[in-house]
Amino acid sequence: MKPLDWILRGLILAGLATLFIPSIPLPRPGTRPRLILLVDASSSMSSEEKQNQYHELVAELEGLQGSVVLDAYRFADSLAPLKNPAGVKFNGRRSDIHAALGSLDTKGADAILLVSDGRHNGPDELEGKLLPIPLHALAIGAKNLPDIGIEELQMLDSTQLRVRLRSNLEAETISRLDFYRDGNKVAGREVRLAADGLTELTVPIPQDGSRTTWRVKLDSLPLEDRLDNNTLVFRAPQKSRQLEVLFIAGTISQETELILAALRNLSGIKLSTHVEVAPGRIVVGATKRPDVLVVGPMRADLSERTQELVREAAKEAVSVMFISAAKQAPSGLRDLIPLEATNRRFDPSPPWQYSPLAELLIAEWHPETGGAENPSQAMYVTKPGAQTLVGKDGAAFIAGANESVRTIGVELPDLVSAIRRDREGFSSFIRTALAYLVEGEGFPFRFGVEESTDASLRLALFSEVEVTGGGIQAWLMPDSHALNVIPLSTNSFRLSGTPPAGAYRLGISWNNQRFAPRGGIEITPAPPEQPSRGANYELLAHLAWQNSGELITPEELKDVVESLPRRKTFNFKPLQNPLLVILVVALSLVEIWHRRKTGLP
Repeated sequence: MKPLDWILRGLILAGLATLFIPSIPLPRPGTRPRLILLVDASSSMSSEEKQNQYHELVAELEGLQGSVVLDAYRFADSLAPLKNPAGVKFNGRRSDIHAALGSLDTKGADAILLVSDGRHNGPDELEGKLLPIPLHALAIGAKNLPDIGIEELQMLDSTQLRVRLRSNLEAETISRLDFYRDGNKVAGREVRLAADGLTELTVPIPQDGSRTTWRVKLDSLPLEDRLDNNTLVFRAPQKSRQLEVLFIAGTISQETELILAALRNLSGIKLSTHVEVAPGRIVVGATKRPDVLVVGPMRADLSERTQELVREAAKEAVSVMFISAAKQAPSGLRDLIPLEATNRRFDPSPPWQYSPLAELLIAEWHPETGGAENPSQAMYVTKPGAQTLVGKDGAAFIAGANESVRTIGVELPDLVSAIRRDREGFSSFIRTALAYLVEGEGFPFRFGVEESTDASLRLALFSEVEVTGGGIQAWLMPDSHALNVIPLSTNSFRLSGTPPAGAYRLGISWNNQRFAPRGGIEITPAPPEQPSRGANYELLAHLAWQNSGELITPEELKDVVESLPRRKTFNFKPLQNPLLVILVVALSLVEIWHRRKTGLP
């Protein structure tokens, strides 16, 4: 083949290949760069000093109109177009920088200029690379002003509060932390704030048994930057009331003494006893209307009088816990016991961890296949209406839900050796069982409200038992608004979210069961930011660095604009260009004519 033949064939192949490329970006000379101006319009930007700085910036931008195309937006709680940057009103409730950046349409833009004081009050942390184009930040406000505030409140339990205080001061300083209830100061103490860091302390909260709303206030400093982070409102969980527990036994024995010892070691209960040392002979009188009956070690020798006492309490819907130390319960009480006894035993060999809670009143226990020796194949079969609850170290017991009364039944034929083997486990079981009997649908959870606004909802969740295996899910009813669940320990959790203002109840799902702890949650609109003189330079600089930009000054704005690309691109689509298609077809015809003329195949 001659060189002309190779050239024609190469041009045709190149043209055909080009036609099958969907889009080719090509430079377009002579166009201006496009800059997105993003202005923080929250109330913290409304101070006179910041207003003066912003107007100076607007004058700089007006001088650059001939060299840049400006797309302006304002943001606070939400993002909105801004027709006139000079006329923006700084009256937004709070600034959510993360939401504003996430809502921007950056198509066709070369860079973003964020103008803000860096007071991010949104629910999300500013982490990771967020944008496809560079972000430059310009801080409005003074640098390194004195600032202290309440960083976080955390309920440790119903009577203790952990407070985290923040300070940017170069030296340790003394301030005061005061607690108010219903507008009245209840308690206060001096606190030492560590230099340039966080100070953490635990303070007791006085309790009156109700779900109290508290206001915590940290004293301000002279010339302090902002005051809206010096006060937080939270609700303490209701203090567990003292339970009236009546212990009923039909005999004096080692088992009786061990059960009594476990009850006496529990806090938060008022214990009375009804013990028959002989038929008809009672030691100490019974409480007239207890919260819970603990009956055991239950044998067939309870007198008719004592059995009638149990039945009368059940008629009045008093919760009952039965502890059996015999193969059969008294015939007069069998209809109250939720589950039938069995001679089969839980296998304590590995991998199971033995606990007295493992020997249960159950309907049946058997391996999955007859004669199997592997303990991992063992399974419980519960009576209809029963539910399995988890106690200390994963040990379980079974509770039956009778219509007339909430009851728990436990079979411990070798009660003495079982308790001596695991005294702590038995005490934990007693505590767990009493909580279940009293709390009902809320078992085993209770919660405290740390902060409840539509900007930030934080709940402290506590459990009476160790939560293991699969974790828990939480939501707000009635609209099923899901909450984030952060485990702090096996008994405490942090719940957070940003539901709209309104009245809610808490729902919990755990271990294939649902619970509804008592108490409501009132979510109110977040208070607006207060005017401040300072700016968070560190946050703005970090955000710009994450997005390939810089923290700049008004004097550097012109240099940034000049550094933006002057040559824009446009997308060339070969298959949609008729001239290119005609050229390829023409070359193909020429090549065919040339081949026939020269006699090539």
